[in-house]
Amino acid sequence: MNKKRLLSMLFVSTLAFGSMSAQTCMVAYAEDGKYWTFDINKVEKVTFENKSLVFYTTQRNAIDLNKIQSIKFVDLATAIKPQVSTLGGNISLLRRGNIVSVKGWDSSKTATVAIYSANGQIVDQRKGWNGADIDLSNLGRGVYILKVNNKTLKLTL
Repeated sequence: MNKKRLLSMLFVSTLAFGSMSAQTCMVAYAEDGKYWTFDINKVEKVTFENKSLVFYTTQRNAIDLNKIQSIKFVDLATAIKPQVSTLGGNISLLRRGNIVSVKGWDSSKTATVAIYSANGQIVDQRKGWNGADIDLSNLGRGVYILKVNNKTLKLTL
C-alpha cells in the first residue's frame, strides 16, 4: 500500500470517528524533529497535490510527503509531542519520547541542569552537565520546568 493511500485512509477514518474520542489534534512528525499540528475541527479538507499532503484550514498548509515520518492523533490537553523551546542564541531544546536534547550546546562548557516538578520540587539535578541527552523515563506524566544555568523552559510529558 503506498504512502498516499495509507495517509488518506488514516485521516478519513479519524475524521469519521473523531466525535467518539477525545482526539482533537493531528500531529505530523518529520525525521528532523519538526512537526505540524492541526486542530481536526478546523480542517475543512485534505488533498494530495504534487507529492504534498495539503490541509485547508483558514489557510492552505502543504507538507512534502517525503518529509513526513509519522502522523498521530492526540488530545490537545494531553498531547505528547516534541517540545522545541529556545534557550537563547542558537541553542534549542528538543524532546523525543523520554529523551531531551539541547541542540547547539557547546560541549566544552559545563552547566548545572535541574528539573522541577509543577509544585517546585527538584526531581533531577546534574552538575557539570556538558550537553549530553537527558533521560526522562523516571518521570511521570505532567508539567516540569527544566533549568539550564539561568535559562528556564517548560516540559510537558
